[in-house]
Amino acid sequence: MNHVMNLRQQQADTTRQAIIDAFLALVHEENAITVSVPAVARRAGVSVRTLYRYFANKDELQNAAAMAPAERARVRRQIDDGRSDDQIFTYFAGRYGEQVLLRPSSSGLTG
Repeated sequence: MNHVMNLRQQQADTTRQAIIDAFLALVHEENAITVSVPAVARRAGVSVRTLYRYFANKDELQNAAAMAPAERARVRRQIDDGRSDDQIFTYFAGRYGEQVLLRPSSSGLTG
């Protein structure tokens, strides 16, 4: 029974990450504002309904993508040229939407 639960959790984690990866890929091709939920679902290979099981709305998906450790590290490498964390956070907010600005304490941009 425990093995089945672990397998289900792994599948759920894989699906969630595929959705985040699809969103990030589309953001890098366009921007967060113009990326649509159906486009993300298509890119991830899931239905829109499945996407909404993992993320209540596009803002939640944007926040999860922006907070993903790999994305934070990529952004930091891309723009870390002596800028302060506030400047990097401002860049991040511009890239992923202003709702990220509402949660600076959970941004994880430092460290």
